[in-house]
Amino acid sequence: MIALLLYATALASPLQDYDNPAFKAWSRCKVGAWVKFKFEAQGLQKVDGELTNKLLEVGAEKIVVEQTGTMTANGKDTTLPAGKQELKPKEPKWGPIDKEGDEEIEVAGRKLNCHWIVVTLESDGRKGTSKFWFNKDVPGGMVKTESALGIVKTKLVALDWAAE
Repeated sequence: MIALLLYATALASPLQDYDNPAFKAWSRCKVGAWVKFKFEAQGLQKVDGELTNKLLEVGAEKIVVEQTGTMTANGKDTTLPAGKQELKPKEPKWGPIDKEGDEEIEVAGRKLNCHWIVVTLESDGRKGTSKFWFNKDVPGGMVKTESALGIVKTKLVALDWAAE
């Protein structure tokens, strides 16, 4: 849910078709592979929690990932309803990549060589940026994101994973 909101924020710019890197990253995994994230969102209120994405189905035309999680907002803990996301080989894409590069970062106590991209966001007249870090050994590929759109700042970082 929250990760889907982060992805939706990133996808707010003009769309075009592209080879879906999430589809490719999950397709290298066996059913049961998972990645657990910690997220934080700061705007008018602080929201934080954990999300787990688990691979349920792998096929040539469709991959199904289930997301479960918990969050805390205004001191109240909530279990998020489980949701399923279908990934296709081709998906709409945000506009052009502003910057990209490679760097080693530490995630979940592990040093990972990551490829990162920075994209510009625009939603409801507000502009911002998102930076995504990817590593091929992590199910789904994504290990970290940082976004800022207006007064809202979000961060998502992998805590642990298993490729099964």
